[in-house]
Amino acid sequence: MTEFGPLMHCRRVPRIPYLSLAGLAFWPLHLRVGEKSLLPTISTILEVVSICKANNKSVSICGEAASSPKCAYLFLAMGIDQLSMNAASVPIIKDLVRSVRLTDAKKALDRVLRMEDAEEISAFLEEIVAA
Repeated sequence: MTEFGPLMHCRRVPRIPYLSLAGLAFWPLHLRVGEKSLLPTISTILEVVSICKANNKSVSICGEAASSPKCAYLFLAMGIDQLSMNAASVPIIKDLVRSVRLTDAKKALDRVLRMEDAEEISAFLEEIVAA
């Protein structure tokens, strides 16, 4: 299964307006980039967010990953500033955002970063998001 379209902006260098990972196919719940893969993953996204935050820059994600409750939950924990998605997903993600305690989301992200595979991560997040 793949999802498309995360877009991350990090305005670090004036001559390079943004960092974009748009249009890459990926499964966003993968933890690490494999040796032969250049696909963005949880740890890659977290690294981009950390760099942007260290430089006082906002981070936005749009596309299918932003509309996934499991991914949105992790994005909140990472400190993503803005999620952009299709109109049908807005009420679902809005309810999620309103119900999340940031401290709980950050604890879940820490736990996810210690997990080994996407299936384990997905099952763990399903329990949290469904609750």
